[in-house]
Amino acid sequence: MKKFYDWLANVQENLPRNVSNGGMVLFRGQSVNKPLLPVLFRENFIAKKGQERNAFYFFLSRVGHSLRPMNSWDLLCQMRHYGVPTRLLDWSGSLDVALFFALRNITSDQDVFLWCLNANGLHLKEAMMGNAALPVLAPFDYQEFIDGKTTPTNPRNAFVLQPLYFEERLSRQHSYFTVHMNEQRLEELHTSDLKQFLLPANLNEMARTHLMNNDINEHFVFGDLDSLGKSVVEGYFED
Repeated sequence: MKKFYDWLANVQENLPRNVSNGGMVLFRGQSVNKPLLPVLFRENFIAKKGQERNAFYFFLSRVGHSLRPMNSWDLLCQMRHYGVPTRLLDWSGSLDVALFFALRNITSDQDVFLWCLNANGLHLKEAMMGNAALPVLAPFDYQEFIDGKTTPTNPRNAFVLQPLYFEERLSRQHSYFTVHMNEQRLEELHTSDLKQFLLPANLNEMARTHLMNNDINEHFVFGDLDSLGKSVVEGYFED
């Protein structure tokens, strides 16, 4: 395990600049080294970007009053967590949760990747004031934006949004999102506010043991009966 904890110490010692001075650092795990772009702006979906508004209103009409969040940003976060292509890119305030997602769906030993983001630095460069955004500080209303009723000038490219934890899984995953205004890659726009770390394949099992020892598993991350069943199988019946 020492090699993994040496890797973990290196990550913590080399976070993006300024986060050690009270800034907020966010983490994103990836099993593939793909660009930091939300699904809506990736090559296989960009041609369907015009469906963004239709998808929002269809989801809104079906979600039900008991589950309906407080505002349009909350609804968009819910859409993202249930697999709808949106302009949101998932991040977590927990390094362990990000590692869980990096390792979750790999079928063989392979290198995985951890991105770290200085949220405060991103906002300063995007001409936004203050610290990483809370929901009440979102700079414009999403529904008005997709309806063409507002044309925001700031942020120019992206900003950080912390959703209201109206669903348990958002809380469990320490969820944050970057909201993307266009198809420009985050890593090309904010190089000094991002760091990428490669977790080599030979450390994967050590990383999984670390997560297991800290109870970071399917049930912890998702909190439903389906994920509980998967955790029992993983813990008692798989080698």
